Amino acid sequence: MEKFRAERQSMEELDSISVSLASVRQFFSLAASVVTSGIGKATAFALAEKGFYVVLVGRSPQLLSETLEDIKSMKKDAQLKSFVVDMSYFSSIFNFKDSLKQWLSDEKLHPSLQLLVNNAGMMAISSRPTTEGYDRTMATNYIGPFTMTKLLLPLLKNSSVPSRVVNVVSFTHRYASIGKVNKDYVTGEHFTTFNQYPHAHVYEYSKLCLLLFSYELHRQLRLKDDSHHVSVIAADPGFVKTNLMREYPKYVSAFAFLCFKTIGLLQTPDEGARSSLDAALAKGLRQTMVWDLQLLGFPLALRASLC
Repeated sequence: MEKFRAERQSMEELDSISVSLASVRQFFSLAASVVTSGIGKATAFALAEKGFYVVLVGRSPQLLSETLEDIKSMKKDAQLKSFVVDMSYFSSIFNFKDSLKQWLSDEKLHPSLQLLVNNAGMMAISSRPTTEGYDRTMATNYIGPFTMTKLLLPLLKNSSVPSRVVNVVSFTHRYASIGKVNKDYVTGEHFTTFNQYPHAHVYEYSKLCLLLFSYELHRQLRLKDDSHHVSVIAADPGFVKTNLMREYPKYVSAFAFLCFKTIGLLQTPDEGARSSLDAALAKGLRQTMVWDLQLLGFPLALRASLC
């Protein structure tokens, strides 16, 4: 599945936000990730190959349908389900939670999840607040995954086997300036004070917030549950050739891809998905962060005072 046919996406289209729900025989695994393109699509296919029941979630019904067809064309017996969800809106995520629970009930499936992979990602170059009042990049990359995780945590705890939350972060979080972590920053209101929208900084900050959340939730769950039933892992895929930079002028993304390819760091979506899959499936994994199949504990992520 090295290449999928190219998707048409508008400026407003999120980076294929999705959720994959997977079931292996008697238990369920839910992965929230980008499955209609890029890393998420590669992750979803890999989970389907391993026998998971994969529930795909995304903004575009058309892209969801195409993704289902693509996976089915390569694995005819893949078990798949899809829901239309916009990860930048609370209302959409809450509706998904209710729809998912209803589907589990209707299908007489055990109300539990083993895996949740949050792989939402966008990099807007202009300020486009959601109708709920949040910066769209912050809402998509952090607020949405945060909300999804909190809402589905009871199902993860209800799994008959140890479950995991995998949050896909980015090495660019290292460049975020840490002045404050407060409501104005998280909602994006702070960034409206700039003369020009600091798009790169907003993306970096959103991924830093997701990393901090990963560590803090992992820490809290360890304090509350001696059995360590639910683990939270942050996975950094490195620099992957996806459509994340689609809003940038083509020469900018082309130059970035060329630079990273020259130094041997540019990865395909399949290669980028390895960190997510390792974090999701590696046995006995108890680390905080996975990057390029290496386990890391980034010092900044261990500062609970920022969470």
